Amino acid sequence: GRDTTPFGHGTPYSLSQISNALRENLFVLEHKDTTLFTPPVQARFIHRLSPGIEVAGHILCPAFAGVHILEISKQIYAGLPQKSRHKRAAKNPAWVKATQKLGS
Repeated sequence: GRDTTPFGHGTPYSLSQISNALRENLFVLEHKDTTLFTPPVQARFIHRLSPGIEVAGHILCPAFAGVHILEISKQIYAGLPQKSRHKRAAKNPAWVKATQKLGS
């Protein structure tokens, strides 16, 4: 892209690349949308056609969007409570201190 346009900066990623990266990091893609199909040109007739280009691009070729809008959520799992290593430890805290002294 040209450096004088918003399209000339950043690192482009396809929707599948973004989706894979999100999935690998325990994110879930909830909803996606696309926008910016009008090319960055100064021609007035293109600007007048812009609403039609956006609708057509959204329907015919969403992969060529300039921007992908993603709604994501994070998968977080609650941990399970750990069982005591020693059944006696829950009943007799003094037993734990005694075994720690013997182990060190």
